[in-house]
Amino acid sequence: MLCGTRLTSLHNEADHLNRAVYMVLLAICCQLNTMARALPTQTDTSSRLTTVRSEKRNKLSQVKSLLEAGDIDSARKLLIALKNSQHTEEEFWCLFSELYSAEGEFDLALEAAEKAYTRNTSSARTIKLYGEMACLNGRFKLAEQLCKKLSLIAGHELEASLLMVRICRMSYRYDQAITEITKLIEKFPNNIDYRELRAELLMHRSKWKLALRDLNEIEKSKELKSRTRIYRLKARCHLYAHEYHSAVEYASRVLRSFPRDPVALQIRAKSYKHLGKHAQAKQDREKGKTIVDDTDIFSGN
Repeated sequence: MLCGTRLTSLHNEADHLNRAVYMVLLAICCQLNTMARALPTQTDTSSRLTTVRSEKRNKLSQVKSLLEAGDIDSARKLLIALKNSQHTEEEFWCLFSELYSAEGEFDLALEAAEKAYTRNTSSARTIKLYGEMACLNGRFKLAEQLCKKLSLIAGHELEASLLMVRICRMSYRYDQAITEITKLIEKFPNNIDYRELRAELLMHRSKWKLALRDLNEIEKSKELKSRTRIYRLKARCHLYAHEYHSAVEYASRVLRSFPRDPVALQIRAKSYKHLGKHAQAKQDREKGKTIVDDTDIFSGN
């Protein structure tokens, strides 16, 4: 009888123990579930990263828009804020390079472009920017290496050609620059920007008649927005080609729109002098001297 009572008591104790263990395990499971719900899921983490990246892109786009609009101060403030937030992506350094370039800080622009390049050596935009900044800093060998690399990227051959023209022009290799831009004109004969660039390069080589051919073609174009600039270039070409009547004509066209244009006054004064119209030449010279405090602008023949 005592043995049976003892067994019953042991069974009851075991039941109580099992219940206690079960309750403890249940409490642990509940706590773990609560903690799991509090932790971010993989989807939540991915969503947050996407949001952060989107915010970065939006801010960098804002900087780019500000630079394009010429609002350098606002662009600088936003970029500095991004820099302090440890945003050091390729796009960030590209925009910093463009900012420094807009401010005339070409050495800093080159440093920033190099940082962008080290983060992505295969980006066409970064290669082009690095090449342009190298060119502006007189690093022509480096610029040519980057230009060659850019030319090997499909769809960026034109950008590479224009960069090569720029490199040749800035390193005073005008003949090579003329050859390169002529190749582009052969492909795009109606592009007036390329023709104007070739005309300016030809003027550097004192090839006034050839420059006038391009300028005449540009003058006929319906796409020409600023005729005054072309008239000014034509006036200079006619002057040095000893076509003084034409030089007076085109300088006068400039002066009808901009009566105080010092370059046009200089060209017309020199042309009048060669035509023996000394009174008109003196009048233009005197007017020019009151505009530009630099008598050297009217020196020479």
